[in-house]
Amino acid sequence: MGSILLWIARGLMVGGGAAIGIMFEKISSWASSFLPASVNTRDSKGPGGYAIWFVLVIVAAAGAAVYFVAKSIAGKKKIFSLLLALTVAGIDYVIGGPSVDVVGASLLFSIAASATASNSIPFCPEFITFNIATVPSSFRIEVAGDGVVFSLDTTGMTNLNGVRQMGSLPANQYVYQIADGFIKKNTTFTITNATAAQLDIYGFSNSKGGNYVLHSMAKAFANASFTIDDFLYASFPSAAATDTFTITWADNTVQTMRRLELVSYLAYRQQVADTRYNLDNYEREIKDIQFIGAADQSVYYQRIARAGAVNQSL
Repeated sequence: MGSILLWIARGLMVGGGAAIGIMFEKISSWASSFLPASVNTRDSKGPGGYAIWFVLVIVAAAGAAVYFVAKSIAGKKKIFSLLLALTVAGIDYVIGGPSVDVVGASLLFSIAASATASNSIPFCPEFITFNIATVPSSFRIEVAGDGVVFSLDTTGMTNLNGVRQMGSLPANQYVYQIADGFIKKNTTFTITNATAAQLDIYGFSNSKGGNYVLHSMAKAFANASFTIDDFLYASFPSAAATDTFTITWADNTVQTMRRLELVSYLAYRQQVADTRYNLDNYEREIKDIQFIGAADQSVYYQRIARAGAVNQSL
């Protein structure tokens, strides 16, 4: 029995201490709810968020309980290793706090003036943003194992900037949501900076994520039907006055519009009064759009894809 407990103790020292640590933290959290706020704040406290004296009291109390339980199982001879493992692991967990994902600085990297460069970071942020007088002429983001999640030219970046942004953006500010949260996968950015000034790329996240918001573009050829479905947002910035949009709505109602009608719909339904001809399909009221244009042109769109299952083909 003693040798078995010794191996358990060694295992706890290597990787099992978190379980005991969780127990200590739960006890600390419960007890702290009955004490003044000064015990729980991080000001002049240990990294775990509790006052050092409070942590020691809790560890001592929990340690005493563990001692009596271990003693009843192992007796006195082989108990020291087990108690040492439990105590060290518990103190480390409570004082150090639970492990967290480290996002790092919000400035991801910089691109030199009028340069094309690739930069890799160990995560994919939820949002990217930058401020520059001239939008990059090419912007591509590829996540290891998941493929390309962002690929736009100048026109696409202009038209998909600030989608669903509440309020106006500062002058020359661009912001794009590329995931529903922080995704811990190696991510490579390949950017062509189109202006004679350094381009600083920033990123931020407010939660962990598991889905990408794909930003993509496709070619609609002259006088040929181009269909887009299962989209979150679609932009037709080069649509001509006589080009047609045949829209199938969620209830299978079909309506064909020209550009003027589309602009009226957007002003009424989406409170958009510009000439970018962008359709926000966040509520999925549109099943698909069949577009026929008189000239070749690019269409830009957003889609949702699970991490590990990127598919951006139309």
